[in-house]
Amino acid sequence: MPMSDPVHVTDTGAVAIIADSHDRQELVTEQAQWLVDNEIDHLIHLGDVREAITMRQFALTGVEIHAVFGNGEIEKDELAGIVDATGGTHHGESATLRIGERTFYIHHGVDHGKSYGIARGHTDIDYVLHGHWHNHEHNVYDNGEVLNPGSEGIYCYDPYGDTFAHISFEADKPHASDR
Repeated sequence: MPMSDPVHVTDTGAVAIIADSHDRQELVTEQAQWLVDNEIDHLIHLGDVREAITMRQFALTGVEIHAVFGNGEIEKDELAGIVDATGGTHHGESATLRIGERTFYIHHGVDHGKSYGIARGHTDIDYVLHGHWHNHEHNVYDNGEVLNPGSEGIYCYDPYGDTFAHISFEADKPHASDR
C-alpha cells in the first residue's frame, strides 16, 4: 500500500493524541486544560469530534492541530476550517505525518484491520494511530506499533525519548501511565 509523503509536524516538543471526543464538553474541557497545563504545542485528533464547538475548545488552547475525520462528524467544513486556522491541517480521512525521526499514519480506524496491516507490513510507518473503538490500546509488532488513546484518554508522545505516556480522564481525574 503506497503511503503519501509525510507532512512534517515537529521535531521538538510533546504531541498530544486524542480521539472520539463526541462533543462531551466536560471531558473536552478537562483535556483542553491538560493541554494548556502541560504546555502542549501540537495536537493530533483522530476523529469523531462531531460538532465545531468541540474542536473550537481545543483550538482555543493555542495548539497546532492535525486532524482526520471520524465516522460521526456533522460539521465537516467548519471543523476543517477551525483546524486549518490553528496553523495545522485537517487531512480528511487519513495522513502520514513526520514527528521527530518517526513516521506516523493517522486515521479514524473504522477499518480496524487496516491499522494492523500497516503496522505489520513493510510500509516505513513506525506508528499507526487510530480511534473509533473507544478503548485504550498499544500493540507492538515487528514493523510498527498501533495506538488508540481511547475515548477518555490522551497519548502524549515525546519525540526526544520516542516514548508515549497515556493519560486517562476516567472518573474526572487524569491518571498517567507510561508505555
